[in-house]
Amino acid sequence: MKKLVLAILLVALLTPCALAETTPEASLDEKLTAMAQDAAEKMTELCGTDSYIQIYFNDSEVLETAKGWAGDWAKRENCRRAAVAFIRQDAVEALIPSLLASQNMDELTPYGDYIAARFLQSLPSMLNGFYGAAWLASTTVITWSDIQVLDGLEPGYAYVLLDYFGSDHPLVLAFFRIQENGAVSMTALFVHAGEYTDIAFAAADASINLHKLVSDKLADQEPDLAKAVLTALDEISLTEVYY
Repeated sequence: MKKLVLAILLVALLTPCALAETTPEASLDEKLTAMAQDAAEKMTELCGTDSYIQIYFNDSEVLETAKGWAGDWAKRENCRRAAVAFIRQDAVEALIPSLLASQNMDELTPYGDYIAARFLQSLPSMLNGFYGAAWLASTTVITWSDIQVLDGLEPGYAYVLLDYFGSDHPLVLAFFRIQENGAVSMTALFVHAGEYTDIAFAAADASINLHKLVSDKLADQEPDLAKAVLTALDEISLTEVYY
């Protein structure tokens, strides 16, 4: 059940089931995608550097996995499609109490802002954990972080999912936190291309109905959580999907 809940929450953040009219700024998607693409190129460079990987792990399987991602495949012109999702800070603050209540964790409500940022940032790593120790270790080592100041953006959280040509390549998922002072922090990492990313893009092109998926999977076993997730879907805006 934990795996299912994590998957649905990630997919929910990457699909346009209930679009707002627009994100706070028309070029938000372009700015965030550019940051994610820069990170992807840096990450593939790190993959080709044995000494960097060995700082953290002296393990042949981790080294082999990470080195398999090296190369120039993550250049911008090779990006096949990207999904950009945004949810406002005030929407997250309003939703956290109901999400915590659905899991009988009401005592954590005073720490909701911290929990939201921490959980949303760690969600990709939690999903990577389902693919074995070597994969998780490799995706933990090969990450890229950045902080920039971008004016005119509404505070909130965003994800950018990048899909590149070639079935042997992982996808890149970047998490952003946009603060009131304009500071934008980003952490990007590789994610496994498979069931969950396929569902995300299928929902993006309307091949599946995510509201129905949530209802079918959670409504009977986790009715309170299903209600909270369905409410969250109405607050998520997908700005663009590129193909």
